[in-house]
Amino acid sequence: MQRLPDDAVRLIRSAALVVDIGDIAGQLLDNSLDAGATRFRLDVLLDQFTLVARDNGCGIPKSDIHLIGQRYYTSKHLHRGRSLAPGAKRSIGYRGEALASMSQIAVVDVISRAKGSTVPYRCTVRGETLLHCAECSAADLDGYSTLVRVTNIFSRQPVRQNIVSQTAKKIMDAIKTQMQVRALGCPEVAIQLFRPPDQTKVFSYSSTQSLNQRIAQIYGPSVACDLDFISFEYEGFQLSGSMSRSPVLGRIQHIFTNECLWDPPELLTVVESVLAASDYYSKANTANAVGSPSRARARHPIFVFSIASPTSLTGTGEAELEYKTRSTGLKVSTELRQLVVFACVKFLRKLEMISDQQIRMVLDHGLSRKRSFESVIDSACHKASGRDKPVPVPVPVPVQHKPWPPATRTDTVNRRYVLTLAQQQK
Repeated sequence: MQRLPDDAVRLIRSAALVVDIGDIAGQLLDNSLDAGATRFRLDVLLDQFTLVARDNGCGIPKSDIHLIGQRYYTSKHLHRGRSLAPGAKRSIGYRGEALASMSQIAVVDVISRAKGSTVPYRCTVRGETLLHCAECSAADLDGYSTLVRVTNIFSRQPVRQNIVSQTAKKIMDAIKTQMQVRALGCPEVAIQLFRPPDQTKVFSYSSTQSLNQRIAQIYGPSVACDLDFISFEYEGFQLSGSMSRSPVLGRIQHIFTNECLWDPPELLTVVESVLAASDYYSKANTANAVGSPSRARARHPIFVFSIASPTSLTGTGEAELEYKTRSTGLKVSTELRQLVVFACVKFLRKLEMISDQQIRMVLDHGLSRKRSFESVIDSACHKASGRDKPVPVPVPVPVQHKPWPPATRTDTVNRRYVLTLAQQQK
């Protein structure tokens, strides 16, 4: 573990600190994912102002345990925006900031055993100051490789503790929702949420290799059965995920960028705009009206997208890309908008819910101007369904003007009437 270089610190320095219990829960999960964990368990004791996280990640070696909680010291090394961690596939959590921010509002106690080691070590930090560091018993880990216990949360802020006590149920529901959304981005990780002291299991999701199976675990099989796979590649970006074949009453719409939860409102609006320009809502509601009146009033599509963006396209390194992804003021690029548009068009063409004329309308309204109509048809239709027949392009029909009324009489009134009609036609 090393301190990040100054150039990397300037890039990834976060404007948002860990300020509440929900942030603590989210960052504990992110750190476990960065450590390569496949099992994660979180115990929430709001009456004791304590959170306990366990995972089976790579662990922390003895040489680095004393640096826990020091700001900008991390095993997710960066140099000139590139990851130096051996075998690292992703970096979701804050690099060197999460535990340091937690120690400002609580006591952080870490027990970890690195892979290949038989002796675990314990480190306690408060206010970015090391309080204790020594060997400990392996029984404390309970079969996991790392345990992080965050205690005495808001001990120096009694008002905040009173608020937590009064809104415990609301905070617990918020933690549950946050963990469920983050679980969508890592279906291969088994995630459990418990509420001691009676060990009430809030949820327990087993490891799976399919996003639809993870959605079935969280929202139920009936929701997952209505999903269809969606994928598209454009300008180096790769979009993959699932979308419902019909709208529902609830709103389940999430977009992950480089495995980080993003949910940009602009892209969410683009998806609904493309669907609104097609027959998605009308056909789906007509089919569902027979089964349930509530489904006929459904207006929200379900979709979970994962977008992998190449650093070569943006011209930035991993650190800068992560900083920009987390920035609330990030402007969605034209390539990302076009990627989402083309992916939705491909999905709708597969379900026969969008016509060629509607695709033209989508392109003419500025959702995408870089590719021609024929190229969109080719990529969205031929590659999606494997058909070799060319897609018929509608030919504009000339406007048929009404014929003038026949002038059979030669009186002055009729002549003036015919001349007036002729001028109007011109």
